[in-house]
Amino acid sequence: MNNFIQKLQSLPDAQKHRVMIVATAVVMVAIVYVWLAYFNGLVSGFSNQATDVPAVAAPAAAGSPGAGATAGGFTFLQTMRSGAAILWNAFDGKLHALGSVLGAPKEYMVTPQ
Repeated sequence: MNNFIQKLQSLPDAQKHRVMIVATAVVMVAIVYVWLAYFNGLVSGFSNQATDVPAVAAPAAAGSPGAGATAGGFTFLQTMRSGAAILWNAFDGKLHALGSVLGAPKEYMVTPQ
């Protein structure tokens, strides 16, 4: 490993830039691949939970918001709305926590040295 680093340090600047660009691209592809695999597992987990819930109500009418739900899960628009609501609730909770920190009484103990 030490020998590899020394070889890398001895390369001309143009080759160092090429190595940096290639290494960055490889790492980015690996990270995107892992992220997509995680996202795929997350989405399939949600769709499995949605299909496990028994249907209690009658099917939605053609003009109602739930009309686009398929037997396999939810429509794209329903999924995006649910995700946006979850993100907004999390963001709103963090804003309230920040507001409580900023609204707390500001008492500081100053002791002379």
